[in-house]
Formats: sequence, structure tokens, C-alpha cells
Amino acid sequence: MNFAFEYNILKFFESIRTPFLNKVFIGITQLGSFDFYIIVIPVLFFIVKERKAYRILFRLMFSYIVNTLLKNTFKLPRPSEEKLEVLFKESGLGYGFPSGHAQNSTVFWFSLYTEFGGWILLLIGIIATLLISISRLYLGVHFFMDVIGGAAIGLVVLFLYILILQRSLDKISEGKKSITIPVSVGLFAVSFFNPFSMGTLLSSTSGLILGTGISSELNYEMKKGTVPLILRIIIGVGVLILIRYGLKIILGDVLYMNIIRYFIMGLWITFISKLIFKPLRI
Repeated sequence: MNFAFEYNILKFFESIRTPFLNKVFIGITQLGSFDFYIIVIPVLFFIVKERKAYRILFRLMFSYIVNTLLKNTFKLPRPSEEKLEVLFKESGLGYGFPSGHAQNSTVFWFSLYTEFGGWILLLIGIIATLLISISRLYLGVHFFMDVIGGAAIGLVVLFLYILILQRSLDKISEGKKSITIPVSVGLFAVSFFNPFSMGTLLSSTSGLILGTGISSELNYEMKKGTVPLILRIIIGVGVLILIRYGLKIILGDVLYMNIIRYFIMGLWITFISKLIFKPLRI
């Protein structure tokens, strides 16, 4: 890697920083964070068919796993704080290549396009991915090749998932207990080996999958219309926030309690919420 060239690019972004732009790009970079996806993915489950929501979730999970493996394989550094001022350092921990924000945002936004179509959604996806990638350079937490590599790998991950994994994993959304229960138990068990972001992602997915299996006999169907959709989002996300932060107060911020908390959040999305939505006819 030509670090002189890389630092020249970062120095350019450092030279155009202003207090206002700092806030703007910190906000933009949050759109590629784990916290963003943990909010948006549940919303998808409340507004579209579970198969489409699962596809986007599983593609993101696949991307997170690939990104983690690649970072720990290459072990390339991030920009040095001795050579430039790094902003919002908490969003840039660990190894540098490939950029997780660039890779995962590429997978997420282009997945929306492949599932729902429309040139407007494609345009939004390109702009969002581009801005998130630029934010990593502006903040000084990644090199140029990190974000270019991340975006390129994101496209490859998306293609490989659709080509190899999608047909098999679509079976989970069918709700067959012979599939959902073993997969759910397996993911929940594995989540304890990495109780941080990957662990919470696996445990919440475990809850989602178990809920899909349990709720298969409810015969619940989302009602069409603007009002039912808005009510599902308000109730669904509102309770989800209460679970996330309420249980954190009750259970404490103990390491493995987070695994249980996120498991319950997943169970709420695909099962418990339906027990409420069905009689409300939403």
C-alpha cells in the first residue's frame, strides 16, 4: 500500500474540516453502524414479508462474518493519529482493511434494490454508500483503499449470497419448526463465544428465527394500508426500544445478559408482537 498517497488523500479531507461538517459526517457514518442496522432491520420485519426482511438480515450477517475474517487475516493498520487528527475514534476500532462501513452499507443498500427494485432506490443506495464511504475518509478512520476494497467486497458478498446461500436460507422464513428450532438453538449457543456485537447479532437472529417457527401456527398476516403500517412501526419499534433499554436497567450491563436481551428483542419482532397485532387487526 502506498501510504504517502493514502495520507495525501486524508490530509485533503482534514484540510476541509469545519465544526459543521464534522457533525454532518459523524451523522452520516452512523448510517453504516451496527446501531443503525439494529433499528432498521426490525422495521423491515414490521412492513414487508419476512422472506425479504430475512434476506437482507442474512446478507448483512454474511457480510459481517466475511469482514471480520478478512480484517483478522490481513491485519492492516488504520491511519496513525501521529500523522493526522482522527475524529470519532470509537467508530474506527480494530484493523483497517476492508472498511466494514463501506462493505456493509454496500450490501444493505444494494440488497434493498435487489429486493424491491426501482431506479430511485438504486440512486439512494449509491449516494448513501458513497457518502458513508467518504465519511470514513473525512473522519480519518480509514484509508482510501480500505473503503474502495470494502465496497468492492460488499458487491462480491452480495453476489455470492444470492448465488449460493439464498435458496437454502429462504427456507427459514417458511417457519418449519424442523428447521427453525435447530438453527435458533445453534445460533444462540454460538453467540456466547463472542458476546460483543457479533454475539448480539447472532442472539437476536436466534430469537427472530425461533419466533418465526413458533408463530407459524398463528395464521397472522400483516394488514395493508397506511394506518396499520404506521401502528405496527410505532408499537413494534416502541416496545423494542423498551426491551433494549428497560432490560438493560433490570438485568444490568453484564456481558452475557446482553445476549439474552437481544434474544428477547428478536423473539418480540417475529412472535410476541404478532400476538398483539393480530387482535388489533394491524
